[in-house]
Amino acid sequence: MSTSEIAPRDAEQVEAREDNSEKDISKTMSEMVRRRRREKTLDFENPDNSEKDISKTMSEEERRRRDRLSEDPDEAWSVLKAKQEFLPPAISPAYSEKPEGSVRFVAISDTHGKHDMLKDIPYGDVLVHCGDFTMNGGQEVVDSFNKWLGKLPHKHKVVIAGNHDISFHEEFFRSTEGRGRARKDSAKDDPKQIKKSFTNAIYLEDAEVVLEGVKIYGSPWQPEFCDWAFNLPRGAPIREKWEAIPEDTDVLLTHGPPLGRGDKVQPSGARAGCLDLLMEIQKRVKPQYNVFGHIHEGYGASSDGVTTFVNASSLDIGYHVDGRPIVFDVVPKK
Repeated sequence: MSTSEIAPRDAEQVEAREDNSEKDISKTMSEMVRRRRREKTLDFENPDNSEKDISKTMSEEERRRRDRLSEDPDEAWSVLKAKQEFLPPAISPAYSEKPEGSVRFVAISDTHGKHDMLKDIPYGDVLVHCGDFTMNGGQEVVDSFNKWLGKLPHKHKVVIAGNHDISFHEEFFRSTEGRGRARKDSAKDDPKQIKKSFTNAIYLEDAEVVLEGVKIYGSPWQPEFCDWAFNLPRGAPIREKWEAIPEDTDVLLTHGPPLGRGDKVQPSGARAGCLDLLMEIQKRVKPQYNVFGHIHEGYGASSDGVTTFVNASSLDIGYHVDGRPIVFDVVPKK
């Protein structure tokens, strides 16, 4: 994997480079993370209480302010951006030697039925896919995707759904309005059965799994976005989903991005990320990695010094295969 192959589509995403031969990137970043976990909190509302339960530390005034900002991600980012750090991400060269004692992850997302066109997938211990493996949740595409996963050599595969995988969100699929209505009478697709299609992967939906000593939590939700599945209003409704993320999560899989991290929509430049997700990550959960997709043009990775944020979208804004899988190594907690 060359630097050009993983060049971020969003200029604010930091390019993952292979030219750091004089430094052990994973060792350097892990030391930085440990130091920052001890010394610094990344909070724009209440830094003194960052280690406490958010719901218990916010006053009603703070909660109203946060709800207002949650509803307007561009305004929220204008408030928050100056206090955010964008540092080189803890990303590994695709075919490098895995550090001793680590678990190698390979991340892809948003293949939209074009999984067969991904020809160069590096080996790793765990392959993760962050949703939108179909265009509209069709059973035939899900079966094809599952079969393709079965051919890959990775010991573990973990999948979450995205907004396009509408048959995985039964309430939406059965809806009498919008896109759900357009699909609900399909004879081939049964939301109660389709989740059982993954015989070659672990499917997570607001759930966790521990693999090789690494805790992974996966959630498909994202703020309302053009009438698709797994959409929730910004503010309290979606915050409830993020508050369910366990604090000891090592790798967090979400379909949508947190605010300001690989979330810029083109050509408008508007932000689509979730403020509440960012706050839960930076104030409470502090995972080593948050991997997502959804905004194709946001492909790339960056770090705030504690969490590395990875937009692993495999297709670009024109739905052409463009993004290479992103590789990273996690050292299990002892």
